[in-house]
Amino acid sequence: MSDSLYDKSLKFENSSVEKINISYDKLPNITQLGFVILHIMDSMNSESQVDRKVKLPYTIFSENGNTGKVEFNNLIKYQRIIKKYMDNEGYINDVYEKIKFDNLARHKRYIDFIEDKYEDIVSELCIKNQYNPNILTEKLKLIRKEADNIFDKLIDKLLKTIKRDINLQDIFKEDKEWSVKLILVKAFIDCNILENPNVSG
Repeated sequence: MSDSLYDKSLKFENSSVEKINISYDKLPNITQLGFVILHIMDSMNSESQVDRKVKLPYTIFSENGNTGKVEFNNLIKYQRIIKKYMDNEGYINDVYEKIKFDNLARHKRYIDFIEDKYEDIVSELCIKNQYNPNILTEKLKLIRKEADNIFDKLIDKLLKTIKRDINLQDIFKEDKEWSVKLILVKAFIDCNILENPNVSG
């Protein structure tokens, strides 16, 4: 990546969050998703990457008699990826802190984009399998039946979103795929996709 896009010496005033100064003006036709991936790649390559853990009000994997979100949603295929993410969550947590601090509204639009893709996929699968997406119990049955498929479809949709993003042309395909999976596991853990066992029926 061009050094002209970054100024790692900058820090937010009165904050311990180090700023990565990536300007939209210097990135023609950048997608929101591509913008986040550039941040992730930079954070991965930074020796000063901060490990920012997020305390959650629920467990990810079942323990001590508490149903984890993974088991609640019957997510099987991506359990290994989720465990691996939990060992590397500092990368994306650090990135999100920087982006939110820089432009909270932009970050919200990006999260809304992921949530909308998720809801579109769930609704399509509900209709295809003759479940009513507006009835929570039916929607949950569908999600638990199709959780791995939903995750697969989300990965495909996000990869298609960045396919023509010229700003990512110097990033290896494997790094793009890893970043997308990391983004979706983060969305899963933050309950932007799939269902929270504490609030769902």
